[in-house]
Amino acid sequence: MVFGDVEMVHRVEDIPHDRGVYVIVDVKYFSSTVVELFSQGIEEVHVSEERGDEHRFKEENPGSVIGGPTLPGYEVEEGYDFFNSPASVRKVEGIEDADSAALTSSNGGRAINRLMEKDEDPDIFVGSTTNARPLGKYLRENMEPSDICIVPCGSKGVPAAEDYIGAVHISAAINQREISDKKYRSHTSVIRNAKGPYQERHEHRQKDADIASNFNSCQAVPRAKGRVLEDIE
Repeated sequence: MVFGDVEMVHRVEDIPHDRGVYVIVDVKYFSSTVVELFSQGIEEVHVSEERGDEHRFKEENPGSVIGGPTLPGYEVEEGYDFFNSPASVRKVEGIEDADSAALTSSNGGRAINRLMEKDEDPDIFVGSTTNARPLGKYLRENMEPSDICIVPCGSKGVPAAEDYIGAVHISAAINQREISDKKYRSHTSVIRNAKGPYQERHEHRQKDADIASNFNSCQAVPRAKGRVLEDIE
């Protein structure tokens, strides 16, 4: 699928390897978590190749915070500081004193791992609904649209509506296309109810949905240098 000159694929498994720029979109939860980490003042986010590598990272970087698996009741596993959730990031005590973070995920993190395996030096950005406009503006001003592939990651090989919406908003920003208020309302409803009806979800996941449906609320533009993400804005 092409929006203007921007290509879009709908699963990690379909990522092409002939584009110069890749935008990883995993709205719930990897992308929104990464954007939130930068919004909280983190300077570098390291994407672990495998779950568990975060512990070694923290040993080598004592001033860091690390993300791990989600436990029942949405508790943080011992030894980790948060899990893959923007609301969990907001609960990290002392995050204002941390300068780096490490995490991975089964969708967004896996997409980055897949690109790292196939390409020697891929140009990777991380996008969500929360930073769609500033990310799209940066890409429009600094990249050729025909070089860009947006990857709404989906979940375990299945396309996800919320990732597609995030990709549409990023693409619209790249192409300077307006999204109507009606579409914003519709997209907000879809995101709030993704992964299950909002009212039936745990309070923590409701907070995640509230954050992810707050379009363009963050200015961070995460860009990867190897496995290290930095905010270039």
